[in-house]
Amino acid sequence: MAEPSSSQINLAFLAAAEFESLGVSGGALVVNGVGRPLEFHCTSPVSVNRTQEILFGQSLSDYVYCEQVAQSLLSEIKSTIDFVLIRQIELLKVAEYSKWPVFFLQVGGEFPQEIMHKSHHTFEFEGIAFASLNHSDKAEQMKQIANKFHAQIPIDEPFERITQALDEAHAIAR
Repeated sequence: MAEPSSSQINLAFLAAAEFESLGVSGGALVVNGVGRPLEFHCTSPVSVNRTQEILFGQSLSDYVYCEQVAQSLLSEIKSTIDFVLIRQIELLKVAEYSKWPVFFLQVGGEFPQEIMHKSHHTFEFEGIAFASLNHSDKAEQMKQIANKFHAQIPIDEPFERITQALDEAHAIAR
C-alpha cells in the first residue's frame, strides 16, 4: 500500500473546555495534511444539574465529555478522516465510541496512569508522545502521518485553534 501524501491526510482534533456558569463545550477541527481546516464543529455548552451529579456520581465526567460532547462532535464529521487526536484525560472514553483510530497526545512528561492502562501502543515523535487507544494496528501509520504533518505545522497546534475558537464563540454568547 502506498503511503498517503500530505494532501490525502485528514485528521480530526477533539477538545473540550468548561466555561464558568455555562457548562462544558467541545470542538472538533478536521484538517488536511497541511493543516488547512476542512470542518469545524462545536457544541452548545452542556450543563449538569444536581440530580445528574447525584445519579451519575463518578461517571458524570465521562457522560458529559464523551457521551454528550465528543460523541455529538464525531457524529457531525462528514469528511473522510484517518485519525482522531485528543489530549485530555476527560475524553479518553471517546475511543469506545469512535469508528476511527484514536490517539492520545502528551506534550512533554510521562503519560498519565489512565493512559497507560488503556493504551495498546505508544511511540514518541518530536517530543510528543502518542498512545493508541483503539486500533493498535494503526500505530505505524500514525507515526508516518505525524511525520508528514509535522513537516507542515506542529502536530499539536490544531488543539490551540479549537481552544481559541471555543473561547471566541463563548465570549460572543455571553
